[in-house]
Amino acid sequence: MKSLAVACCFAALSVPLSATAAFDGTVVGHIGQRYLDADDWAPTERQLQFGVAADFAFGEAPVFLSPALQVSVDTEESGADEFTMAVSTLSASIRFKPRQGTARPYLGLGIASVGASLEADTATSSLDDDDQSFGWLLQAGLEVHPVRHFVLGLNIDYLDGTKLEFDEFAFEADVNGPSITAYFGYSW
Repeated sequence: MKSLAVACCFAALSVPLSATAAFDGTVVGHIGQRYLDADDWAPTERQLQFGVAADFAFGEAPVFLSPALQVSVDTEESGADEFTMAVSTLSASIRFKPRQGTARPYLGLGIASVGASLEADTATSSLDDDDQSFGWLLQAGLEVHPVRHFVLGLNIDYLDGTKLEFDEFAFEADVNGPSITAYFGYSW
């Protein structure tokens, strides 16, 4: 174990200074809205979404790796019944974005692991179930760097390819659809 730590330190110190100078990235917080199919998810088809994301690139290419964690939730009441649905998305995408300029539009493509939970409390029963699925993700957005080390932007994700089964509800559906979030954070 000690030799692994020494090897890692040596590798980190041997990275040329020019490569570290060409390291760009951001860490941001998101808040926005996830939109699900109303035929499957009413009355919880519009969900408040929040999360964190980062992106980083080495070298001079306008290609960024972007991991993200997004969570959305909605609770609705109908008479004495209450319905809660939550979705969490852990994704990794490749973004194509200019490395210079105040306004930086981007496009991205990635994969996502999606977990969803569904809960219904009625006057006569209470049901709770969850499932997990994988899907793919398309991204588009605009990132603005108004001053050094500060970034804000607008991101649109489209998630597709998911399929979930909720056995307690005898229900199959997907959580495919768009989400729109605003974000701000730190840039280097």
